Amino acid sequence: MPNAMISNDGKRLICGNNEALEVWSIETGLSLFRLHIQDQVDEELEEDVELMQGAILDMGSHAIGLRLMDAISLWELPLTEQYKLLQSMSEPMAISSDNEHILSHEDGSLSVLERREGRHYTETLQFKLTNLWGISKLVPLSDDCSFVAAALPEGIAAWDLNSKKMATLPLPFAFTTTIHNIPKTRMLAVDNGQSISIFRFLSY
Repeated sequence: MPNAMISNDGKRLICGNNEALEVWSIETGLSLFRLHIQDQVDEELEEDVELMQGAILDMGSHAIGLRLMDAISLWELPLTEQYKLLQSMSEPMAISSDNEHILSHEDGSLSVLERREGRHYTETLQFKLTNLWGISKLVPLSDDCSFVAAALPEGIAAWDLNSKKMATLPLPFAFTTTIHNIPKTRMLAVDNGQSISIFRFLSY
């Protein structure tokens, strides 16, 4: 089942999964970008081209990846530049509702990247994590991504990256557990498939 979204500016329809990715102009109905596994089967590809296209399809297999690729206007770049940009980003990650901030977890640190110009983002905040593992999803709790929550194997955690404060809460997690932010509230909804709990991150 493909993910589908409309770009923030309302000009593009984007659909993707790990087998196909396509972007259409809503104004003209024309295809702006197309990448399909079947197209690769029908032609012999060099190994490095196949690798780069596979990385793009993998990123397009989830909604956050689609939003991120649209935010950096990936569709306008040649394949090698697309691949370089994706290689510079690590998962799990999240992106703010206005696409101006990216939140990523890499090498034991949480980082916030802010858009400077065009598709370029610069790190503005970093928080070193200690004795934490298994972060499966990051959720921004504020527009600038300075407040963030994450799902852990043993529960949830939240950080105030400006004041370097952290809170954790043990929770029984099921395989189907998902977490979602409630915009502009610092509140987090946790759905374990049987019940939904709502938590608010307080930082002083």
